Amino acid sequence: MAERVLFDAANLVALIAWVLLIVFPRSRITSLVVLNWAASVALCCMYLIPAITLATPETYREFASLDGVMRFFSSPRGILAGWCHYLAVDLAVGVWMVRDSAGRLRGWVQGIVLFATYLAGPAGLLLYLGARRLGSLGSAREQG
Repeated sequence: MAERVLFDAANLVALIAWVLLIVFPRSRITSLVVLNWAASVALCCMYLIPAITLATPETYREFASLDGVMRFFSSPRGILAGWCHYLAVDLAVGVWMVRDSAGRLRGWVQGIVLFATYLAGPAGLLLYLGARRLGSLGSAREQG
């Protein structure tokens, strides 16, 4: 039961943060809740709740093998820790992308990149890095 409540809470925090980041990236509320890391910190704390209860020296040694990782994720608490981990890190990447683009990535392009990051973190990050590398975010002189 507690795992389901934490799962629902983490999803709600992430959803609100991503909606603010995608739809209202330059608003005051987004700055307070998302760009100043409040939502990311909340998700990190939610990650720690199940992760600490599962943490043993053996757990970390087992992460060196696929079988060990599969054992870790075979429990609801392990899945919850992994899910909160994904949510926290993907949101941190989204915050970094908005800050790194310094306002040069705007409108629907920014929305698409951020939405891709929300749905499939690494794919969105790859999309952002490609756009950044191709100069879609401004000239090389502007980027420093």
